Amino acid sequence: MLEKKLFNLYEMLMQINLIDMTLTASIVIIAVMIARVLMTKLPKRYTYILWILPLIRLLVPFSMTSNWSLLSGFGHWFSKSQHYPISSFGGDGINLSASTVSSVVLPSVGKSIGELPVISAATHETFIWSQLLLIIWMIGTLSLWGYYGYKTIVIRRRLVGAKPLGKGVYLSDHIETPFVFGIFSPRIMLPEHIEGDEKTYILAHEHVHIKRLDPIWRALSFLALSIHWFNPLVWASYFLSAKDMERSCDEAVLRTMGVDIKKAYSTSLLKLSMERSALGISPIAFGESDTKGRIKNILKYKKPSFWTLSFGILILLVLATVLLTNPKAISDFSGKTYEVEEIVYEAPVYSFAYTLSTAPIFTVTSDMTLLRKEVFDINWSMANGLSPYKMDETEFDKMFMVPVDKVTKLLKDSAYLYRADADDEAHTFYMVMQQKNGTLYLAVGYDNDRGKSIRWIFKLKETLVYQSIDTLYNYRTQYIGDNTKVGNIVSYLAIPDGFDYDYFELKTSEEPYGLIIHLKAKAELRADAKFGSTLDEMFSHNAQLALSLIKNAQWVEYALSDGYVWEDSYRYERTDLESKSGLSLWDQSKTMDDFIKLLSSIDVWK
Repeated sequence: MLEKKLFNLYEMLMQINLIDMTLTASIVIIAVMIARVLMTKLPKRYTYILWILPLIRLLVPFSMTSNWSLLSGFGHWFSKSQHYPISSFGGDGINLSASTVSSVVLPSVGKSIGELPVISAATHETFIWSQLLLIIWMIGTLSLWGYYGYKTIVIRRRLVGAKPLGKGVYLSDHIETPFVFGIFSPRIMLPEHIEGDEKTYILAHEHVHIKRLDPIWRALSFLALSIHWFNPLVWASYFLSAKDMERSCDEAVLRTMGVDIKKAYSTSLLKLSMERSALGISPIAFGESDTKGRIKNILKYKKPSFWTLSFGILILLVLATVLLTNPKAISDFSGKTYEVEEIVYEAPVYSFAYTLSTAPIFTVTSDMTLLRKEVFDINWSMANGLSPYKMDETEFDKMFMVPVDKVTKLLKDSAYLYRADADDEAHTFYMVMQQKNGTLYLAVGYDNDRGKSIRWIFKLKETLVYQSIDTLYNYRTQYIGDNTKVGNIVSYLAIPDGFDYDYFELKTSEEPYGLIIHLKAKAELRADAKFGSTLDEMFSHNAQLALSLIKNAQWVEYALSDGYVWEDSYRYERTDLESKSGLSLWDQSKTMDDFIKLLSSIDVWK
């Protein structure tokens, strides 16, 4: 049970790309740190606002794209394009390591299920290490929450008996320094010994915190810190943003009350720093800090001019555009299947030629392994992993028998270039050229004793004929009443020629629970129409697939009709299917590896 929960959590973190988020945010944090140094003469509110940018990157798992993104120069290094070697492959089929199983492909709606690659999911330690790292991450996150929770309880106890002063302000004789306590209904806590002008300055400062919603921003910053605690740059941003928050608050007080109070205000801060308590920090209670830096900032503060403020706003808009957006060229082409949209180049000396209808299909797995399948073949062949590759235009041109200007331009306009080498007698190699506008081209050539030459260049387009197993596996559910997941599972099941999917219904009022899938014939059929074993084989496979992913479903039925007279049905019981196969369908899909093994063991529709 624990292993299953860890696996589900691991899968969730992989879905939101936690590592991608923290690496991308690291770039943004470094950029903000540099901008912070260059903006020393601007009001601190601008540098404080800048920290919102990495906060968004740390907490939001998606972003918009633009042509001006700063991340354009970093390519796919923080994404899925890293090459993970395959442990082994060979024989009649393909042996894929566990790092590759998420990208094996299945036909989708309207297509019969062809023979899958022969899968041998070798036992290895990859997921064990993933579990260990996940446990370490959980310990770090829970430790932070536990520590700050404890600090919050300590602070709350010390505030017992605080006297209300009015408008969310309280006096307490158990604290030495003022602070804001709470997130959504924050209160200002003041020591009883603060009096006169000192109280006026401090209240003005704390009211700025509340007006700007700083308690909420600090809580979100702590949430980001607790998720990305393993990243030292996140810790640095957490504390630097706190400094900028306090300094910008000080400047807001000076703007409101006038620069004449600089000396008195600084004296108050210095006095409070000498009486600092040992409360520590908490995400819902933050007070004064960095006294020396704040006093220096106060003493050198000058009211900014209109042009200074305008320049600061312009800088914020520019930085937000380049730091919050991903480059359009970085469209992740992994984990997808492609068909040939255009044959851009074909070497003239060969007798064999492709057409668009006979051109092969290519799959780039989630770990950047290239698979190829000829239209008339059942099995996929592996071309190994795609790795970043460099080539100049001169070297590229030498691979063609005659100069081709439009082909040379493909390399010139490429944002990224990858190469994979197949283990075959012809020494076939593949080059994927992703253009700056995101268009994908694939070159197929030979690199042997006779030199390097390119045989074909294909322009690719994504095809929905094939869907990834990992997407299907994510719909695995314990309850047949989960309409959304069950509906998505049904959408993956093959449909025989001559029929259209109509609808499905769930039988959940009493046990045994079941699923009925309704198909409608495309033309009126005879009342005595029979299809022999062909439909039974396909529906049997579909039923096993569905029952392996829906725990409490006990049967699957296909109801066929032409909408007029003809009707027929095929029903499959879990007990019968498991008895014939000797497999427990649900147990055989506990993990992705198990699911892959199950798919290779059940009868496949051909």
